[in-house]
Amino acid sequence: MGAPEHTDIKLTLKPDPRAWSPTQDLRTTDLARASRQSIGLDPDRPVIASGHQPIIVHPGIVAKLIALDTCAKHHNAQTLWIVPDQDIVDPAQLRIPIRTDDDLSETTISLERNPGSTPNNAPAMSLPPIEPFTALDALQRLASQLDAHQHEPTRAKQFASAVIHDLCDLLDLSIPTLVFASDLLETPVGQAALSELTHDPRSAIEHYNRAIDTAPNAGVRPLNITDDSIEFPLWRITDTSREIVTLNPSQTLDPTNLAPRGLLMTAIARRALCDLFIHGTGGLKYDTITTRWIHTWLNQPLAPITGASATLTLDLKLPDSYIDPDTATWEAHHARHDPDMLDEHTAAQRKSELVSAIESTKSKGIDPAPLFTELQSLLTHTRDKHEDDLEALQARAQQAQRFRTMHRIATDRTFAYPLHDPQRLRDLKRAIESRFA
Repeated sequence: MGAPEHTDIKLTLKPDPRAWSPTQDLRTTDLARASRQSIGLDPDRPVIASGHQPIIVHPGIVAKLIALDTCAKHHNAQTLWIVPDQDIVDPAQLRIPIRTDDDLSETTISLERNPGSTPNNAPAMSLPPIEPFTALDALQRLASQLDAHQHEPTRAKQFASAVIHDLCDLLDLSIPTLVFASDLLETPVGQAALSELTHDPRSAIEHYNRAIDTAPNAGVRPLNITDDSIEFPLWRITDTSREIVTLNPSQTLDPTNLAPRGLLMTAIARRALCDLFIHGTGGLKYDTITTRWIHTWLNQPLAPITGASATLTLDLKLPDSYIDPDTATWEAHHARHDPDMLDEHTAAQRKSELVSAIESTKSKGIDPAPLFTELQSLLTHTRDKHEDDLEALQARAQQAQRFRTMHRIATDRTFAYPLHDPQRLRDLKRAIESRFA
């Protein structure tokens, strides 16, 4: 029997992981064999892939890495981790909670010893590696990995390598092959995609946009296409930014400093680099667009997709003085209209009688204005009598609003994995493994 799933870990695996199986149709093609060899994979063994941005990931992403390793061991497969280093993130920035006796807040720290200014729109692949430093005990292990990978050419590669090595060491996972989005277009399948895009860009983008129309809630916008210009699913990367690639019909595509955007990135991976792709919950929604796009445009199959995620929160107990903000707001509002809340039970009874009488009077076509006047007089008298009580309830409601932020922090599932107890991450691993049993 597998280990029981821990009740404080909310685990999502779609579909049932016992049904996860890498397809056998893709890896026999010449394109797949050449593409896999180009990134150091064995073309004769199945490949299971997943991936994420080059940041210090939260446990929901750790769940993908664990599922990747577990599934691969069940199928004697290789593992591939794809890193979107073309995304605009600074991996060295980390959110942490701050807990005191009567407060819970958060701040952002830098793991860079001498942090400088970072361009606002710079993708991670354009940032230099850092010299790591942190005074937090929970981050020391990761800082050692960052130091060991300081030789990497970019911050994206430094952090992705450090995080994956740290997690694999912590959880006894096999280290997957890392491939970066910035390198995908250099693979044979990436070159093929560029050739197909430039051969008939209008057809490619029209199929792309029609595929997006089938998933309106996936959060993917269509590409702009007019008689005079076509937007490509590509970024052009500079030292300080990434730019949309748009060409008019007379222009040819300059292949330098390009990186694929989201759907093209997963299309390249699923077409030739892997036989099963594990997404998070968001990717599982939007990548159905990729499947439809490549099928209708190129009539090519893609590796199937599955989903893995988890919710773990830090043990951030709310202060003893915690007041539920919704309850406090409701009480402050309703006390002005309900004498019962102010222990004025006789007035509350009279209010009930007046409300009934007003409804009855209306139904008979009689003007209820005198009854309304009496009702308002009753409420005004009660409010005046309990002015101090009402002010106290209003003050309590205003005070409670700061607890709204505290509650959000206490239930936040996206704090980075080093801030969690390592044993809970091992519990997560056992929970996932039991689902594959």
